[in-house]
This record gives sequence, C-alpha cells and structure tokens, in this order.
Amino acid sequence: MVIKNIDATLIAKKFLVRGYNINPNAVRILCNLSPEQIDSIIAEVCRIARGKFIISEEDVRRALAGIKTYEREIKKPEAPKPKIKEHAEIKVLKDVTGSSFCEGKVEDFVVYFNSRFEKLSRILRNRLRSVPISNLGRFRGERVEVVGMVSNVREINDGYLLELEDKTGRITCIATGKLKETAQELLGDEVVGVSGTLRGRSIIADRIIFPDVPLNGRKLKKDFSIVFISDTHFGSKEFLEREWKVFIKWLNGEIGNEKMRDSASKVKYIVVAGDIVDGVGIYPGQEEDLIITDIYEQY
Repeated sequence: MVIKNIDATLIAKKFLVRGYNINPNAVRILCNLSPEQIDSIIAEVCRIARGKFIISEEDVRRALAGIKTYEREIKKPEAPKPKIKEHAEIKVLKDVTGSSFCEGKVEDFVVYFNSRFEKLSRILRNRLRSVPISNLGRFRGERVEVVGMVSNVREINDGYLLELEDKTGRITCIATGKLKETAQELLGDEVVGVSGTLRGRSIIADRIIFPDVPLNGRKLKKDFSIVFISDTHFGSKEFLEREWKVFIKWLNGEIGNEKMRDSASKVKYIVVAGDIVDGVGIYPGQEEDLIITDIYEQY
C-alpha cells in the first residue's frame, strides 16, 4: 500500500505497533522522507534500536546513514533552546508532552495494547526461552515456556485455569499447588510468562513469571526513596488544594515528626503517572466543574 501523506501520528503508531516509543525530534526527521521508503526505514531503525524502549534521533540518523537508497535529503531539526534551570536540584527525566498521539479511537486502543504487549514480553523473553503459542503443537509432553497476555482466569476443582494469548494463538495453563495463590491474583490483560509441561492442549504450570525488575541477588547500598503520584487534576473544583500544599511542605521538610522529615529528605525521584491538569473540553459541560478554564493557566 502506498501512503500519500506521512504525518507524525502515523509514524508514531507504526513504531508503537512494533513496541517502541519515538522521540519527537526523530519523528520530524522521518516526516521528511519519501512515503515509499518509510516502512523499510522504520524496520531498519527498529533493528538498530533493538532492546530500547524509546527511539532517539541518533537511532534514526544511524539507520539512514546505512541506507543509501532514499530520495529526500534529511533536514536537520532545529536544535532545542537550552532550558534555564530555576532550581538546580530538580530535573525532569521524562515527559510525555509531544510524544502522545492518541485520538481515543478503537485503533488507538489496539495500538496501545499491542505496544504494551511487545514491551513487556520483550522483558520476559530475556529471561525465558519462550516459543510462540502457535508453535506448541511441535512439542509433546515436553517442558515449554511461553509469554502471553491473560485473557481469562477461572477457578477449577484443584486450582486455577489461565487462558493466555499472543499474536499467534491461545493456550490454556493449569496452576495448582503453590501457584494457586499467584494465579488467583492475576488480572485480565496482564502480560506474564509461564513455564511447565505441555500435556495435550494445556500447560501444567510450575512457574509464573512477571515482567518486574530482577534483583539477581544484588542489593543497592544507596538509601533513597521514590514518590509515585497521579491524578492531581489542577484546575478542577475537585483539586485537593489543602492536601497538595501539605504534600509540598512535607517534601520540603517543613512539617511532620522526625521520622517523616527523614523520609522526605531521602526522596530522590518523583514519578507523575498522569492527569496533572483536568484539561478543557474533555466532556460536555466540563467548564462547570473547573476553577481554571484556561489550559495554559492550569499548567
């Protein structure tokens, strides 16, 4: 299929389907390329950036340097102006601004779940010798390992039955004994790895693996804390202004007993998961629920 127009949203979606996010500067470079070559160039970029989660501008330039058959000259994007540091002790490590292209369509949700599956399964495949579910028919009574998304969990007489799926097929896994407790806490759409013995069309599981960060027997000697927050909704009438001010004072070590102040002093990172502001025009009549009706003032 020939794509007549290339835009940033389309390029971002093509990378999301492959399990990657892409830096906005890298998107600008790709927008300048010939439409007939974009798919092959994206494939080369992903090959070079193997193991990464975010495609950088450098990854794109490296891929283009290795491809001699492209029509348009690469336009170097304008270098971003250096930011003035008002508080030297605060540094933004990652910001989704300019990298989110979701329009709320069904296709966007499909892209999201495919991207999420690729990223999490990539972590699990580094720890397992997993095979695609469609290839399990080649094994008989052997030990196998698979990675899949949980589509269903239900209780049976002596354990739990899990249904896993990947892009190639579905498989039923039976968790009994010590795995019962782990299996009953699984949620739909979780991505996990399962190892066990293949019997007929089911896997008798002996291990369920999650895509968490393995300790590998090593412990960090650094003593610091990470704070996770979300859904502050600045601008909304429901914004918890008093609680927010208390939180800020705690971070600055201005309130609390000795133990609380000590905890605050160890905070090195703050992760904001989303919904910093309430937004404008998200739903009909939203202005009635807002104290601040200008999106820029909310930020």
